[in-house]
Amino acid sequence: MSLLREIQHAAIDTKTPVSAVLLMCQLLTSRLSYEPLSTWVDKELNGYAGDDDLPDYRNLGNVPVLGQTSGPWGSGATNLPIPFTIVEQKHWDELFKVELKGGIAGYEHLAASDQDSFAEQWPAHLIQYYGQEPITTNGQHLVDAKKVIAKGAIVAMLSTIRSRVLKLATDLERENPGAGDAVPGTDPGVSSQSLQRLTTTVYGNASFVTSGGGISADRGSVIGAPDGDVITGGQKTVGDTVTTQESVHVEGERTWFARHPWIAGLLVAVVAGVPAIYITVLGFELPW
Repeated sequence: MSLLREIQHAAIDTKTPVSAVLLMCQLLTSRLSYEPLSTWVDKELNGYAGDDDLPDYRNLGNVPVLGQTSGPWGSGATNLPIPFTIVEQKHWDELFKVELKGGIAGYEHLAASDQDSFAEQWPAHLIQYYGQEPITTNGQHLVDAKKVIAKGAIVAMLSTIRSRVLKLATDLERENPGAGDAVPGTDPGVSSQSLQRLTTTVYGNASFVTSGGGISADRGSVIGAPDGDVITGGQKTVGDTVTTQESVHVEGERTWFARHPWIAGLLVAVVAGVPAIYITVLGFELPW
């Protein structure tokens, strides 16, 4: 059986791990001598760098965020949906967007687990930054937050890679059935222009640099963050835990004066009050 046929059979066999399919593709790339495809396979196996332009199937976009709060007299809440509007716009991508950058074997392990979702924690310095001011109507502060990633998103990514490898192998076979069996360093019988055209559907225009990355597992189901101005109180079930939600006042990106209204009021009183007292006591005549 030709290597291209072996890859096709492995790609449609769901019992064959995607990582094993990619290892077969690694052998294929050594025979095709086409560097962009070789780099893509290496990235999928070992992970992407932080500044890499990811293939579309590894970019999940914005996901729900759940937070933990603490307040006066021992009050607090867990698994509280955090809306965009309490976060400054410059931090939206970092705190709500998810890019799957790790090696493929790690995601296969997560997809095979019995958990429904996984978590990516907010950076500690941003939790501290947004924990300085209360985010709920009863004065609770943010003490922890995590992006929630549905297991289905990871399963979909693995399925996409499998289907794109299958398409590549069938297209290459149509171009030259023996392309996968060429001796390394010899002409595989497929031009670089054809390889560029055939591999575009696999990884698009993404650029590649090797690195690692990943996400951590955490039990819980996905809960979407509301888009309104106020998250009302109530209860939500997350995993096996029923949690009480506090009302969250959505303040958006607040100025210093908005966060200290009594100072702003005092300044207004001084600016408006002093001239009024002067006019009342001395009339409209100017001192000079």
